[in-house]
Amino acid sequence: QYFDAGLQGEDARFVRVPRLFAEREFSGEVTVIVGQTLRARQAMAMELMLDAVLPMALAGIALLAMAWLAVRTAVRPLDAVADDLARRDPRDLTPMPVAGLPRELQIMLESLNRFMGRLDRQIDAMRNLISDTAHQLRTPVAAIRVQAETLHDEGNAPERERALERLFTISSVSSPVR
Repeated sequence: QYFDAGLQGEDARFVRVPRLFAEREFSGEVTVIVGQTLRARQAMAMELMLDAVLPMALAGIALLAMAWLAVRTAVRPLDAVADDLARRDPRDLTPMPVAGLPRELQIMLESLNRFMGRLDRQIDAMRNLISDTAHQLRTPVAAIRVQAETLHDEGNAPERERALERLFTISSVSSPVR
């Protein structure tokens, strides 16, 4: 049974517990009453709380520090990859090294390397197309220029008319003139 009463002029909380007692000279039930002032009880509760909270707070700070270190260590390879990509020439599509990196990062870099390989092949094909196109255009442009110079230099009217006709024929044909 719990009850409140005064103890040395202060409010206090008491508990009454009946117990069986056996001794040579006495055997039977005894009542034990224990009491504590509310101020002492609050001080004890605060002390118990501080005894529990302080170690938990220190453990929490230590766990946060360890987690921060673990994350920094795990992210460091990503920083190295980002630095490597930032320092690369925009035309450099060579594969990035994957040795010594965590498996997850190796998978990502291998995919990136395959993509850069496809991109490099596309750029090579585009360069070849542009080169072939430029070569294909040089031949008719050169023929048109020759005919234009001939037309310019020709003093004879029938020859001039024939050169003008060849010039119009060359410029209207889509395939190169040989």
